[in-house]
Amino acid sequence: LESNSMDSLSAISYDQSVFFGMYNTVFYLFKSIVPIQLAAFHPFPGNGTVLLVHYLAVIPFLGVLFALFWSYRRARKVFFGLAFFLITIAPLLQIIPFGKAINSERYTYLPYIGLFYLIALLVEKLIRSEQKPLRYLTIAVASIWMLFLAVQTRHQSTAWENSETLWTQVIDQYPDSQWAYMSRGLYFAKKGEMGEAMDDLNTSIQIEPFAQSLYERGILLERGDPDAALRDYYHSIEIDPTYARSHVNIGVLLARRNEFDQAIKSFETAIHHDPTYSMAYFNCATALKIRGDGETALDYYSKAIALEPKNVQYLVFRGVLQIDMGEFERAITDFSAAIELDPQHRDAYYLRSACYKQLNQLDKALSDANNAKKFGYPIEDAYLQELTK
Repeated sequence: LESNSMDSLSAISYDQSVFFGMYNTVFYLFKSIVPIQLAAFHPFPGNGTVLLVHYLAVIPFLGVLFALFWSYRRARKVFFGLAFFLITIAPLLQIIPFGKAINSERYTYLPYIGLFYLIALLVEKLIRSEQKPLRYLTIAVASIWMLFLAVQTRHQSTAWENSETLWTQVIDQYPDSQWAYMSRGLYFAKKGEMGEAMDDLNTSIQIEPFAQSLYERGILLERGDPDAALRDYYHSIEIDPTYARSHVNIGVLLARRNEFDQAIKSFETAIHHDPTYSMAYFNCATALKIRGDGETALDYYSKAIALEPKNVQYLVFRGVLQIDMGEFERAITDFSAAIELDPQHRDAYYLRSACYKQLNQLDKALSDANNAKKFGYPIEDAYLQELTK
């Protein structure tokens, strides 16, 4: 997932990340007691800017450290609870920035064991107090707090019903989050609600265009306006030249225009930026095959299969190329592998039948032809009769 402002969070200096770490410590402490304004995604402030609230968090953070050191000699149970919390919460503090969220309260189940242990100790001590008013007050406050937690839990659980409700909650809290709009748009697109998907992707791009949002909108535009899709893909790689998916889709659209030389360049650029992207090798191989460079195409198909050996489409396409090259035995190997992965692949049966026919192994050719017909391939009776002669 790419973004022009927060791709690798390289814009955040160590000095900034220290303030984020102290703020997050206080944030998670507060949320353990008052779990309000919860969300699946809390974005970094624009460009990783340290805000006043992050600076102010230094004061309560120092208070936590003081409590930790004070309790080391005077209250070992308190020290244990605080230390447990601080050690287990450390990976979530963003002192070493990762991901796109400044904090993620949904990962705090383990760290909160330390804090709730401290709360349990406090409640136990107050309930055992000899002062009855204090005991009753403790029971009342604890009861109200647990009821509040139950209500908040019920409320938050509804946000996780599906991706629409999840990202809508994020948008309600962060209406300028381009990532949230894009994510909800992808959910709408998956459901086939293209109008809503386009609206959200447009909003995301209006807030701040970044590589993936432009790529995703390009996919939606391809169906009705390929020129507009191409513009989005080009804009995507202007923002992030390493975004391999956009390079591949540019190549596909250029190939549809019979601009195979430029298409191949786009596929090779994608491979350069992401050598593990099997689809880039596959599309490059197909363009090379159409252009007439079978040997190089075979090499690219093989690289795609090496990266994704269970991809039936890759195996079938390499098999077809090997038929064109007269390598029938090798083609049979590919079609057999495809059939093993998908026992009802009618095209693979037919193509393997054609190979067996070329090798004069008519019994095998007839068996495969019958299987191809069984699974819906339009086999002509004349072909079957030819195999029975």
